[in-house]
Parts: sequence; structure tokens; C-alpha cells
Amino acid sequence: MMGVSVMFAFLPLYIETLGVGSTERAAFWAGIMMFSQAIMVAIFSPIWGSVADRYGTKLMAIRALFGAAIVYFLTSLVTGVYQLIPLFLLAGLFSGINTAIVTLVSGMVPRKHLGSAIGTVQTGVFTGVAIGPLIGGGLAALFPYRGGPRAGALFMIVAGLPVLFCVDRPRPGP
Repeated sequence: MMGVSVMFAFLPLYIETLGVGSTERAAFWAGIMMFSQAIMVAIFSPIWGSVADRYGTKLMAIRALFGAAIVYFLTSLVTGVYQLIPLFLLAGLFSGINTAIVTLVSGMVPRKHLGSAIGTVQTGVFTGVAIGPLIGGGLAALFPYRGGPRAGALFMIVAGLPVLFCVDRPRPGP
């Protein structure tokens, strides 16, 4: 979630560099981008949950982390604000990282520890959401704005590698 939220701190400023004309218009476009991504997550999370039931939660976590990483990297390559709209829609479609990780962890821990495991995951989620903009603001102060989405993509890849290579356990018994 830190990778997802790293762009929050400077998204309007990044959009302004894409030639939207004013800070006000950039803020408006940033709102459209955040809405686009969030609505797609809301629409597709139940669908991805159903796919996880059929094909496994590990696959869904990998899809969410690496899919979002690719899309975030692509957002660093755009030359106009209209190119961002489909990318934020795709980020929402492929993302749903929170749902994917919660279902993955839920299938790995004994039922008697499920509450504390999900609580720990949620702490990680909200810590990432809190720290991401802080890191993003620091990156925006030091590097061009295109570095932020690339850093976010890198954070998601780093989070995805242990899932890809280390997670392979069925649910333990009760």
C-alpha cells in the first residue's frame, strides 16, 4: 500500500507538468484519477475474490502487486493527462491489493489466529498508506515527479517477490 500511495503527495503537481493549464485544473484531474482507480477497485474486488476462490489467493496477490507495479511504472511515461485516465482505471482493475493480501493471509493461518492475522495485515495496510505520501513528498522534493510512480512500482515489486517465491502453503488445520 505504500507503493500505491506514494503518488498521493504530488499527483496534482505531476498532472500540472502534463500541461493542464492551472493548479486548479490539475487538482480536478487528480480527483478524477483517484476516483477512477477507487471505483474500479470497488467494482473488481468481488470479481477478483471469486477468481481467488477458483484459482487461489496467491495468484490474486501476485496479480494485484505485479499488475499495479506495471501500471504505476507506465504512469511515469505519459505525456498528457488523457493518457493517465486509462492507466488509473487499469490500476484499479488490476489492484485490489488489500483484498488479495487479506485473503492470502486468511488461508495461511489457523482459524484461531485469523483475527489477529487480519488485524496485523490491516495495520500494515494503513501504515503503508500513511508512510507512502511521506516518502512520495520526499521523492518529489529530490527528483522529478516521474520518479514517484517508479518508486511505487518498485515497492510493489519488492512486496510481490516474497509472495511469488516464498508463499506456497495450504491452510493449516483448526
